[in-house]
Amino acid sequence: MGKRIRLIINGKSAANATLRQLIEQSRSHGHEVSVRATFEEGDAERFAKEALGQGLDSIVAVGGDGTLNEVLQGMLAKGKPVEAMGLLPMGTANDFAHGVGISADNLHKAMAIILNKAPRPIDVGMVNGRAFLNVVTGGFGSQVTVETNPDLKRVLGKFSYLLTGIGKLFDFQPIAVELKNGDASWQGELMALAVGNGWQAGGGIRLCPDACLDDGLLDITLLPHNERVGLLDMLDALAQDGLQGHEAWVKRRQAAEFELIAEAPLHINLDGEPMKDTHFRFSVLKQQLSFHLPE
Repeated sequence: MGKRIRLIINGKSAANATLRQLIEQSRSHGHEVSVRATFEEGDAERFAKEALGQGLDSIVAVGGDGTLNEVLQGMLAKGKPVEAMGLLPMGTANDFAHGVGISADNLHKAMAIILNKAPRPIDVGMVNGRAFLNVVTGGFGSQVTVETNPDLKRVLGKFSYLLTGIGKLFDFQPIAVELKNGDASWQGELMALAVGNGWQAGGGIRLCPDACLDDGLLDITLLPHNERVGLLDMLDALAQDGLQGHEAWVKRRQAAEFELIAEAPLHINLDGEPMKDTHFRFSVLKQQLSFHLPE
């Protein structure tokens, strides 16, 4: 029996020939595929919210991590949705897709997961009232992401972040923070952090290797200021190897909820959405969302 699916497409990808062929092919096999394409910021969230309660089987984000995040916000607007969520990755980094094994190089294979695989319940992370599926990053890398020129990103892709990062490297100062988890706490000067419901960020760096999408916990990785190892050396090593072999540099935690209090405003990035604050409350909505994933 055919499925009823709503695709919410980042407008930059709406004219993609492979995507258009895929939609027509799915329709020819008896599936009802409706389409909404974004034009300006906030459209994807609004389209997802409007799709709720229309008898759809799945609501699918078509784009990168930012589109995924917007659709997620809309789907959770009325609490736990009855519709499943899916993803056709067409962004620059596609970190969530790569982490869970959804191919960004084969849209037909990604659509087959939505049409043929039963969705399974996964957790949703929350920070200051905003939801995320993958990894929240904070500190140096997130500040670079926010300050990278959009025109440069369009021309150079992920390489634009490297250029911006080199320019900001020697201006960045560590930020004093306190992490509170019940009676336990950690205090120190922070260069960067990652809080994962998923595993990787930054274009494939596995920052939260012990994260699990359905265990009710967030995986926390803190990169404290280290006078003996320069930030450039740290970032280069992490980009090459992830945490493997560099565990001595980092602090690791797992928690269902915690607070992070910073001495100065801290940039964070959640699934492509930037935020800036001095006080962050993290928590987990356990198995809040059904998602089409590979086995």
